[in-house]
Amino acid sequence: MSNQLKLGNYQTRTYFDGQFLNSITHLPAGRSLDVLVGLVHQLAQDVSPNHDPWPSIARAVQDTPDTDLEVDLAFFAGPLGNRGSISNIQIENLTIGTLFRAAFRNMAENYRRCADQLSPATAWQRLVLSGSLPQNSPHLLEAICQQFTCAHRVCRGSEDTLWGLLIQALVTSGQALTFQDASQQIRHTSPGSMTDE
Repeated sequence: MSNQLKLGNYQTRTYFDGQFLNSITHLPAGRSLDVLVGLVHQLAQDVSPNHDPWPSIARAVQDTPDTDLEVDLAFFAGPLGNRGSISNIQIENLTIGTLFRAAFRNMAENYRRCADQLSPATAWQRLVLSGSLPQNSPHLLEAICQQFTCAHRVCRGSEDTLWGLLIQALVTSGQALTFQDASQQIRHTSPGSMTDE
């Protein structure tokens, strides 16, 4: 967020309380991971169509401390390219654990690259992560925290959109003066919806 309009190689949108939000959208994330999940889960689907692969993936990543396998998740057109890849494959480094650990590392590196583009002076002080990926994947969260080395908060609620609408309603109805005030009210009345670290 910025109090002044500053155009750059990103999208600038008007934001609450007279501020501007600079953002980079359509980064490789969940949809790209679904491509990899579909690949490793294809045979299992024939045997057990309702099997959830994510617990097995999480265990495999847990058992893989690090890897030199490289994954570029840009499988779909976006600001980071339109051709993904899996490279540096060797006999011992192509497993489900290495594949997803490398994919999580790539996601975290992409987030850092975009953050540097938005704020070359690294003016951020804390990360706010939302959505099911950082909530449900401790290995992805770990990779992100290694890239940024600053305090972070993971929104634990599954209804971020509804929380946003409630915040807007508080301001519109006059129960809060600014969106920041309304956000603080929500945080204090619903501490279970988010976790600070």
